[in-house]
Amino acid sequence: MHHACGHDAHMSAMISAIKIIAEYRAHLRKNITFCFQPGEEGKGGASALFKAVPDLLNGIDHCFALHLGNHVNVGKLLIGKGGVTSTTSRFTIQIEGKSAHSFCPNAGIDANYIGCQLVTQLYALTHMKIPPL
Repeated sequence: MHHACGHDAHMSAMISAIKIIAEYRAHLRKNITFCFQPGEEGKGGASALFKAVPDLLNGIDHCFALHLGNHVNVGKLLIGKGGVTSTTSRFTIQIEGKSAHSFCPNAGIDANYIGCQLVTQLYALTHMKIPPL
């Protein structure tokens, strides 16, 4: 599963903002720092960025993030304090089955069937019961 937010659009929006702000740089009273977060999905994201550049936020008064989504109408912005996008976590589930002959499958434990049911139920749980934020 992926959320198809359009990482190329993130980059285009940031580069466009940099170009516009650069035109007005002489009128700004503060410095503006832009950073592009690498590996948003599963590769550390901001954690990896701060590990690579530990003093990145030194001297920064305010920090803003941008994320695209198709749930917001064109021309509108959603602004919030704190975390405003979902995240990913990794975990491992080990299913242990018990083999049996095809003439008596009831004597075994079908790990493939259990795995399929688990995927179906986890999908239902995360998409129908738990809000992503």
